[in-house]
Amino acid sequence: YNAPLLGSDEQPTGWRLRRALAPTLAAVLLMGATALLANMPVPKGGAAVLSLAATSVGENKAMIHANMKKLYKLETVVNDHKFAAYLHRAGIEENRDLILNNYDAAFRGNRKLANLNTDKIFENREAILGALPAADRVQQNWVLSMTNEAKVDYLEHRSKLNSLLPEVSKMMGEA
Repeated sequence: YNAPLLGSDEQPTGWRLRRALAPTLAAVLLMGATALLANMPVPKGGAAVLSLAATSVGENKAMIHANMKKLYKLETVVNDHKFAAYLHRAGIEENRDLILNNYDAAFRGNRKLANLNTDKIFENREAILGALPAADRVQQNWVLSMTNEAKVDYLEHRSKLNSLLPEVSKMMGEA
């Protein structure tokens, strides 16, 4: 799956909606679980412990069945919460991957341009120095000296670009 870069108009369907509705969805699911718990029947007399002597077998069976039904609904709500949490986590991981892909693409593009510009600048300096007319041996030596200086500048700049690669790679690895 090649996801589009973050910020493009081709975001995966529902991405923004999931992000916008996540807090609301969590609150609604929590209220639903609370409401289900609040509607659980309390045994006669308000006692928390069911007294077998106070109710008939049929009433107990009906209450047990009603409680099982509500527990099943509560279990469904809890599982829905779990699903929503995993869905939210997947959205976060998707966003993180998109951001890392953007960083990687920007780094590769910028590095390629920096390398290309460095090479072109050196080539242009060499061409300018090679086009200078040299009337005598002193001027020829000066042109060769400037060409060597341009080569040293090129190699220094190339070395700086190369030394940045491990630093940026480390930063991206820590992200």
